[in-house]
Amino acid sequence: MQNLKTPQIKAKDVLECIIKRKFEPKKSILENMKLDLLDRFKEYENNKEHLENINDYKGINENQKEALLDCYKRKGYLENTVIKKSIKDIQDPQHREKCPYCRINTPNTIDHYIPKDDFPEFSFLPINLIPCCSICNEKKGTRWKDENGRFFLNYYFDKICEDKFLYVKLDYKKDDLKFTSSINYYLNTKNIKDNYNLDIIISHFDKLNLLNRYDKLIMEEISNIYTKVMINDYPIDNHRISIEMEYKTLKHVYGENYWKTVLYKSILDSNYIENVYNSK
Repeated sequence: MQNLKTPQIKAKDVLECIIKRKFEPKKSILENMKLDLLDRFKEYENNKEHLENINDYKGINENQKEALLDCYKRKGYLENTVIKKSIKDIQDPQHREKCPYCRINTPNTIDHYIPKDDFPEFSFLPINLIPCCSICNEKKGTRWKDENGRFFLNYYFDKICEDKFLYVKLDYKKDDLKFTSSINYYLNTKNIKDNYNLDIIISHFDKLNLLNRYDKLIMEEISNIYTKVMINDYPIDNHRISIEMEYKTLKHVYGENYWKTVLYKSILDSNYIENVYNSK
């Protein structure tokens, strides 16, 4: 889990380009709202680390809301310039190809962190648009906070926790080394420093069903590790070195709490490699 690079394109420039491309009457509606919209963008920026503090946009009518929602069209300017060039393409390759919310799928859609139906003025605000996969986007939906705070991590502005909080329990039988009998990811936040919002971390994993989604992916990884040890006639130390190199690479690229990083660390801390090796 790591932060994404924040879009650098200015919200004012996006707004002006969108207005130029609109036809009447939406063009005039947006033009007349311009100063208010710029104030709203500034409020978002000022509260970016505590977005739950943003107030509702008072006094907006249905015509204005419709005009604002009509601004979010992924074809044309918004897709080619704002989303693709200014949000997706600036990310490092390993983050460009992984949904930040789950780190499983390709980010094939865009999430409005603050829902556009409730806050239409942010429907085309670059720093409110986060690349994600369709599964996470659907699970997140229009939910984002309640009276107790936000539900999901914001990968632009939240301080992403580097302390380990994701773990996996590996229980296996020596006569069934290829497929473990019990594999379960779980959270343990007791060692995390107070400057991280633990409630958001827990809520993020819960509402996106991440632990169960990780459990379903682990069997393929275990099978691949099993096969590598079984078919390659290297000394056992070589196998451990290979697993350790993979672990260190994953940790460096994706962080301590990436599901694959956690798996490889658990394997290194167990006797799994030795048991597979001795079974040949």
